[in-house]
Amino acid sequence: NEYKSYLSNVMADWVHCNGCYTCPPSSEVKFLLTSCGHLFCSRCYTQPNTPCKVCRSKCMITQLKPNMSADIQLFFMDPLEVATKLHKQLLKVLDFQKSQRKRLTTYRMQRIKQLTAKKEADDGVEDLKQELRSLQEENVHLKTLLSSAKGNSIQRRSPCT
Repeated sequence: NEYKSYLSNVMADWVHCNGCYTCPPSSEVKFLLTSCGHLFCSRCYTQPNTPCKVCRSKCMITQLKPNMSADIQLFFMDPLEVATKLHKQLLKVLDFQKSQRKRLTTYRMQRIKQLTAKKEADDGVEDLKQELRSLQEENVHLKTLLSSAKGNSIQRRSPCT
């Protein structure tokens, strides 16, 4: 029987009915999981929509079988298998995040280099503008001196004529 085979192969030694403490595989007894987290055999939990016999909560039931949803099967897997699977997923997450951080860091470093080069260029332009102003002032001063020197030269020549 497929169900018995599933119960004996998949169910751990801790699975038992929380009502009568029967353990799988039992003779044609189905095992049920409540949404409140308790396990029962089909003999102890016979009427759907009745409160849980352990905690008295209203709950849904799911039969333990090979085609259960993955989120329920997870509770019955070998912890080492779960840890290995989660470890692999965690490594994928870490690799993805690392690659994204690396891309962002590379972009930011390139942007810093660009901005630094622009700042240096702007500083160089400012230095050149200051030098130009200084040279223009010197040029005006030299023209004034030249003009003054020409004027003195003309005045000195006047008496000789």
